Amino acid sequence: MIRNERGFTLAEVIASALIVVLASIALYIGIVHVEKQITRNYHERVALMHASGELDWQRYNIGLNHAFLAFQNKSVPIDIDGEKRIDGIMTFELKGIVPPDIVLENISYDILEIRVKWTEPSDKKERDIVVREDFY
Repeated sequence: MIRNERGFTLAEVIASALIVVLASIALYIGIVHVEKQITRNYHERVALMHASGELDWQRYNIGLNHAFLAFQNKSVPIDIDGEKRIDGIMTFELKGIVPPDIVLENISYDILEIRVKWTEPSDKKERDIVVREDFY
């Protein structure tokens, strides 16, 4: 008989396999979550670029023509992935404000808000980005 035989028992092999499987599952779940978050961040960044670009265009136009170029429900591309396309809706809202605590007469300003809305495909939630600028 061999008395100093070394090796692993079946229980040790099963326990180590279980640990490897659980670690792999946790890693996979983490990677899927991170991938969805990266995609959402990318969509928010694209929507923000559309909104800020439109705000810059409005600022430029008011300098030239002294008027805003109003629009409603302009379609903007958020993401194009193969055949799947995500479009957002950009809206324009202009508010004329006269503050109630005016010390000097005839001080008023306009608030321009550009909003981009889209539905995130991963969780089917509606997201939006709002960019605002005050024009004196």
